[in-house]
Amino acid sequence: MTYLKAHPKQARQYKWSKIITGFEKTSLMIKKGLGGQYQLRVITYTPRRQSILTVANRHSRHSFVK
Repeated sequence: MTYLKAHPKQARQYKWSKIITGFEKTSLMIKKGLGGQYQLRVITYTPRRQSILTVANRHSRHSFVK
């Protein structure tokens, strides 16, 4: 993730869109179990704490790769 953050143009090579899809599917399972509003975040601590992916209610809300 740190490499991809530094080189976002490599997202296709590292299949970032498939990673997002996987988190969206995981999010759907969480939604079925918990019901209501929630967020699933992937956070990096290099060089500071920063969210690199946020999925809420089965939809990607934020991705550092556009």
